[in-house]
Amino acid sequence: MFEKNGLVAKKRPSSQMICVRGELQLNFNLLDVWSLVVDGSRQCELDPQRQIHEKIKEYSNHTWVDYIRFKGIWPTSPRDFVNVVHWRMLNDGSVILFAFHEKFNDIRPPVDGIVRGEMALGGYWLQPNAQGTKLNYLVNVSHFSFLNMFYC
Repeated sequence: MFEKNGLVAKKRPSSQMICVRGELQLNFNLLDVWSLVVDGSRQCELDPQRQIHEKIKEYSNHTWVDYIRFKGIWPTSPRDFVNVVHWRMLNDGSVILFAFHEKFNDIRPPVDGIVRGEMALGGYWLQPNAQGTKLNYLVNVSHFSFLNMFYC
């Protein structure tokens, strides 16, 4: 579909799913990158399209539920997502953080005028190295959700 600044979006010809993958070398240690990735209070500052980012339920230090609302871009409606997030440190010292959609309508009901997006799987793989941290990003959404978020 496209490739720009290390971000690649691909779609299998017969699939309704779209996978976007990015890879970037950062000159910061893993802890600094990790702290930024999981700090919900900074997400709206880092991504101007985000209107709200908050942890709405916590199961453990490793698992929680995030609520993210994106601003509408004319002529689209705002979008929101409710995702289960989980992270682990692997034996090689790298960290994976992944998330997937869950309804949780009892915790965060849908709002009229805001389209609830559904992410199949998304996340980060942070690998420490001599130059800092290699960041891999992946998000897999339905074709419909992706087009609504970026093109409609």
